[in-house]
Amino acid sequence: MELMRTKLPLGILVAFVGYALMAGPVTGLSSLWLRWQTYTETAAALMLAGGALLIVGAIRGDRIRGLRPWLCLAALALPWFVLNLAGLTPVSARLYATPWGVAFLISLAAPLWLGFLSAVRAAPKDVPRLTVGVGIIGAGAALLVIPTDSYSISVVQIPMLLLQLAAGIGAVYAWWFAQKWLTRQPVLMCAGGYLALLGVVSLVLQRPDGAIMDWRGAGWQVLSQAALAAGTYVLWFYLLLRLRLPAFTLLPLAAWTALTVCGLPALLFASWRDDTAAVIALGAVVVGLRARVVDEQPTAPGLGGA
Repeated sequence: MELMRTKLPLGILVAFVGYALMAGPVTGLSSLWLRWQTYTETAAALMLAGGALLIVGAIRGDRIRGLRPWLCLAALALPWFVLNLAGLTPVSARLYATPWGVAFLISLAAPLWLGFLSAVRAAPKDVPRLTVGVGIIGAGAALLVIPTDSYSISVVQIPMLLLQLAAGIGAVYAWWFAQKWLTRQPVLMCAGGYLALLGVVSLVLQRPDGAIMDWRGAGWQVLSQAALAAGTYVLWFYLLLRLRLPAFTLLPLAAWTALTVCGLPALLFASWRDDTAAVIALGAVVVGLRARVVDEQPTAPGLGGA
């Protein structure tokens, strides 16, 4: 397989770095002082962010044309809906939750899921093997630093693991056809519609024991979270509509890399594992962004070709 090195346009590169910073360090820092108590607060923030983006888009004269883009936005939200539904009773009584590291590693392995879909001919063939390797290397770098008990599971947790794997692969598949169905659709309207949809779903999925939201105490948290969600998903949809899918699957790894690299001064006084993971992850993202297939070949030997 022949690879060629390409340079990303400056605007896309800036958006990529901006998203990594927003989804990584900024979100990490905000989690230190934003404490969500109920699904109502999350729903309010998402609907506020989505409504604001839809209003701004309408003022600009943007609109989503046809039913297909809305169905695509619903498909993008489906994995999120399934995983949140699995956490509700009585469903959760039959599905034992896995540690946080499992979902984290599944998200980092998005390039690997794209390679799998390409190998079984469920996605485009032009997936560089190097991109798939970058996904494996990125997950391996994370394994150097996250605690072992964060991804260790027992037999009773296997059904939930399979559900999370299906949701991870389904999310990557949704990204693929979203790049076709959302072509030429305005970014603000796509991001606004998606966030509003998530907000409505969050409101429907309120836990039975959720407390009533206190707007006087939580109003500023809702506004802060809405601003963060709006900025993050505008960049996310901008990249979805303009970046090649193999490079787009690197976004979860890029966000974690940004979080790790921004903490590098502190990590230098921690352990060699933290420093090594930061360097490996940063190098993997840079290499993965520049990999591109020239002559199409099957992603996995023996699948879809000789």
